[in-house]
Amino acid sequence: MYVSKESFDAQDLFEYVPKDIFASLRNPALALPRRVLTFLTVAIPFSIFWFFLSHDRLPSSLSTAPAMPTTKSHWHGWANIENMIIFGDSYTSTDFDPKKEQPSHSNPLGNPPLPKADSIHQKWLHYLTMTYNSSAIQTYNMAKHGATMDGFVRFYHEHYLPYYGISNHTGAAGWNSTNSLFATFYGINDVRRCTDQPRTKGDCSEIYTSLFAIYGFLLEQLYMTGARNFLILNIPPLNRMPFSRKWGHPVPSRAVSEWNTRLASLAADLTLKHPDATVFQFDTHALFSEVIDDPISYPETKMYKNTKDNCEEYKESGKKNDYKEVCEVKLGEYLWHDALHPTTAIHEAMAVQIAQMLETEHRRADENMKED
Repeated sequence: MYVSKESFDAQDLFEYVPKDIFASLRNPALALPRRVLTFLTVAIPFSIFWFFLSHDRLPSSLSTAPAMPTTKSHWHGWANIENMIIFGDSYTSTDFDPKKEQPSHSNPLGNPPLPKADSIHQKWLHYLTMTYNSSAIQTYNMAKHGATMDGFVRFYHEHYLPYYGISNHTGAAGWNSTNSLFATFYGINDVRRCTDQPRTKGDCSEIYTSLFAIYGFLLEQLYMTGARNFLILNIPPLNRMPFSRKWGHPVPSRAVSEWNTRLASLAADLTLKHPDATVFQFDTHALFSEVIDDPISYPETKMYKNTKDNCEEYKESGKKNDYKEVCEVKLGEYLWHDALHPTTAIHEAMAVQIAQMLETEHRRADENMKED
């Protein structure tokens, strides 16, 4: 069955999904158990229906895939990655619009214009795409500021599926299971909102169970569209950020630890369920913790002189060398741009470490193949 792109509106998907799913995700203390039941009984069946409805619109390399699972790895090394498709929150968002200019070799992130070299707004995916890449990469960024797990649901359906999960999309026509890496970086806002609710701030376990049911389902949906190489990032130590320590929104360390533990299990389960999938887990928490304790832990962050606090006078500033006397040091010498978001140096450190992890895995795979 063929449905023309002109007649397709991603928002129509939500006519089949009860609004309380998305409303309750925005206030997760209100109706999470009921929401997940509704999600499992309505949203999941409809998503599966939509997948088969548009099956003949998938890229040819996907629509002709064998029906039976295979153990053949689709990871051929970091140097063979040509596309990254990324989901996340403000730590990842670049305000990419799938309806505007698409990524290309001359403009690898498409839109909006790239931040300038002296900007404080360069993020890990900028560096990973253009500086620590081993090949020409085009990055399609579905991340949005403030996103929680409902953002993953929404932008999978509204941005990814209609534009990049079907064959007549405007962008990543050349992506396939082997030359693409799918990254997800969620949890910061989910944990914040849970621990900020009077009813749940002491124990997020029930909410996490609901959220990870959705997280796991969406990873499965990406797999169904052809994703085989995954990069999953855990969350940094929110309890050590200025907004938690100084601004009246304390996040218990156990809430962060539980999220990251569940995420590691989710990633491991994905690998066990799909032997042909390669799943990389990046420890954002460890990197941030090391830099907070000692900024010279990484060459990219050695300029930091303050890793504990932010200076409010820099909140609207955007250049590394901006200086205000009341702040004592330059903006780029602070780890924290504001009470929640870091400056660019630690993003570069993330990119360096991610690239090294991806390259190391390829060398290990090559060695294993030689031994066999």
